[in-house]
Amino acid sequence: MSMKLSRQEILLHSMEFAFQRDGWNPPLMKALEGLNERQANWRPETGVSNTILEIVTHLIFYKEQLLQRLLGFEPSEPSSNDVTFTASGEQTWEQVVAKLIKVHQDIQSCLNDLQDEDLDRPFPHFPIGGQLLTLAMHDTYHTGQIILFRKLQGSWPSNRDYS
Repeated sequence: MSMKLSRQEILLHSMEFAFQRDGWNPPLMKALEGLNERQANWRPETGVSNTILEIVTHLIFYKEQLLQRLLGFEPSEPSSNDVTFTASGEQTWEQVVAKLIKVHQDIQSCLNDLQDEDLDRPFPHFPIGGQLLTLAMHDTYHTGQIILFRKLQGSWPSNRDYS
């Protein structure tokens, strides 16, 4: 039996496994599961890396950039990548996670509405489909960082449950 997936289905699948569905690697939401404010703000003793909260803030920033483009707006570019990691101290950890979930769901909703030919449209310089795939890879990359931090702080289980 042959199963052929459309490019849209492949992108939706990639985003689902990067964000919420367990596969070969834990998804972002599983990496954030059970974290409290203190753990989200923990920084390794070397102090040379971002906190989990700062990483999630960075992910939200780029998801919001892409969503704005999908909605037909041209967002302003950050002055540097470093500023995208800056958490606003005005939101609780729970509010930040809720914002991450909302923007991700909004992107998935936009993707559901795209036609196959839309995926080839320059956006502005790189096709929409490529940007959506890159977004899933970006989530996966930073999920690995988050899991490493959780292991270092002792808040990640020693054995992985695939259920």
